[in-house]
Amino acid sequence: MIQKVFIVSIVLMFATNVYLFKHTWLPLPVLFSFLLIVLLFLSSKRVIFFDTFKNFEIIYFLFTFLLIAPLLFNDSITAYNISHVMSYLLPFFIFYKLYFFLFKRYLISLNNILTYISYGILLASFIAIAEFIYSLMYVSELMDLIPFTNTNQGTYMNFFRSQSLTYEPNHFGLYLVIFIPLIYLLRMNNPGFNKNKFYLFSSITFIGLLTTFSASVFVILVLDLVIISCYIFLNLVQNKSKFLLAKFIAFACIFLILVSFFKDLLIFETVLSKVSFNHDVGITGSRVQRWQYLFNSLDGSILFGTGAGQYIIELGQSAVNLWLQLLLEVGILGLLVFLTFITYPIFQFYSRFGVNKYTLSIYISFFNIIVYHISIGNYWYPWLWIFLAIVVYINTFPRNFFKQQVD
Repeated sequence: MIQKVFIVSIVLMFATNVYLFKHTWLPLPVLFSFLLIVLLFLSSKRVIFFDTFKNFEIIYFLFTFLLIAPLLFNDSITAYNISHVMSYLLPFFIFYKLYFFLFKRYLISLNNILTYISYGILLASFIAIAEFIYSLMYVSELMDLIPFTNTNQGTYMNFFRSQSLTYEPNHFGLYLVIFIPLIYLLRMNNPGFNKNKFYLFSSITFIGLLTTFSASVFVILVLDLVIISCYIFLNLVQNKSKFLLAKFIAFACIFLILVSFFKDLLIFETVLSKVSFNHDVGITGSRVQRWQYLFNSLDGSILFGTGAGQYIIELGQSAVNLWLQLLLEVGILGLLVFLTFITYPIFQFYSRFGVNKYTLSIYISFFNIIVYHISIGNYWYPWLWIFLAIVVYINTFPRNFFKQQVD
């Protein structure tokens, strides 16, 4: 029973962040996780999460202390501050720790994990494409049909922005840019993987990604193509392979086609305008203006910050940037601690497996997480934490795990 719910949660929960009945205290991923926890504790063998404790996780508890410390010193703790601290703690336990524990307990293979994730990506992409096609005929009716939506949802750049199973299009884009690269890892890690099916999958998910019409997605696509092209070029210099030369030319052509696609649709300037943050987002104007305003509010608290949620209470607005938000709440010290926590598994992965065509997708996914959160401040969604759980789980594999695939 637990394993079946676990598999369903990997397929569906990974693809959504919506609230049940639009109640912010009932997000579906959290309900999935609590259901799994209840089933685990009702099982014949009692479950203790601490048997999967990793030493580097102490860093996150230090980060939590830094969230609370400024509030204790200023004697300004409110119920909102406490709930904000819990919003940092809960994802750590119910997403990262829970799924890492389940991966280890049931010894799920990496191929199976990535296969289940690919089902969710494919389902979500199909829904996004269907949304977009339907919107070309019945935009207003489609808006009424969507049971979960945000004010950001709707027409933009003269096109409907698909959100699929997420709360808004930008969130759907974040989900895809984190996990799509991992499906390439599935392809490389499984020699028997059908190439035609992989190309079909890639085409469907790429179209689903484009239907978000997200400036953040566009930037990520361009940067990822640059990274992959540079990686291929470096290998080309070393190996002087005609096949690598062909791949490099192919990726360069895809880059040009992508740029031309946006330009031909007459939305290129609009996308660049949003990328450069020349669009209205509220009382403080553009995002850059908002960030500047929030940064100036730090005053003398740049080292330790103002405490969890305090800047929202005082300024009445969010940062729409996770890294600035952390700087405001925990200062430079806390920001560095948080970055240390999420980058440690990546450095450990690098020290164990290096960089090759089998591991490149992990680094690209992590790069996408870092860049995408410049324009989004939502840290409580499951995707960052699930990605970390997967990486930490892979780090328990033998050092020759990927070498065996190369051989």
